[in-house]
Amino acid sequence: DHAKLAEVLYEDLSPSRRRALHDAAAHALVDRGATNTTLAHHFSRSDSPEQALTYIERAGDDALANHDPVAASRWLSQAIDRLAEAREAEGPRAARLTELAADARSALNDAEGAAALLRDALAAKAHDPLSLARIERKLGRALFLQGESDAGIELYHSSLSRLGERPRSGRWTAVLRAAWLFLLAVVAGRRAPATSGREELLERALAHRDLMLFEYWRDLVRAVLHQFAYLHLAERLREPAFQIDAYGAHLVFLG
Repeated sequence: DHAKLAEVLYEDLSPSRRRALHDAAAHALVDRGATNTTLAHHFSRSDSPEQALTYIERAGDDALANHDPVAASRWLSQAIDRLAEAREAEGPRAARLTELAADARSALNDAEGAAALLRDALAAKAHDPLSLARIERKLGRALFLQGESDAGIELYHSSLSRLGERPRSGRWTAVLRAAWLFLLAVVAGRRAPATSGREELLERALAHRDLMLFEYWRDLVRAVLHQFAYLHLAERLREPAFQIDAYGAHLVFLG
């Protein structure tokens, strides 16, 4: 059996010889356009730490894009460990990798693991307001799913505040604001879609969509407020998936 023979021969090699062979294989495969996963496999066993980190990171990205959270979690965890060994546990790269690793844990229904990683991402201290708002929203969702609903919802509101939205108000103010948002949604539906600040609009839409669902069984008035905010943002974005979802939710509330 060729595979078994290769395994025996590999085991007989010294560690330095193995690393040299993996390094040579990796560089040869780069020229041949090998996949990021294959390159990560070889570079991670070579003496090229920077290239290893680059391709491990890319392999994690590819795994997430291909809806393989198990592989994504494995590769991204390796990348985070390597950054820590290089004493680069803070900064934009560490924050990004940690957030992506949390996304993989969320896809595996591991809210506790996702929450721990998102806290680490916040501690990386390398965030613009939009990134910080996004991480807070994701952490809020993870906490809500763990049963820490109050703490989770507070993080959602903190996220929206970072994007310029006002903090929560009294119930009657919420009712009036909901009516105003509905009118804005109608007007937005007659305008051209927003072309600037779309990432911020998208982040706000995701936050209001989640809060609409979370508040539905807790506080119907606030749920309606978030539903109208979501509808307004969906119309500004003109994203069909969001528009269908927002109007579907609107029909549920009317029913």
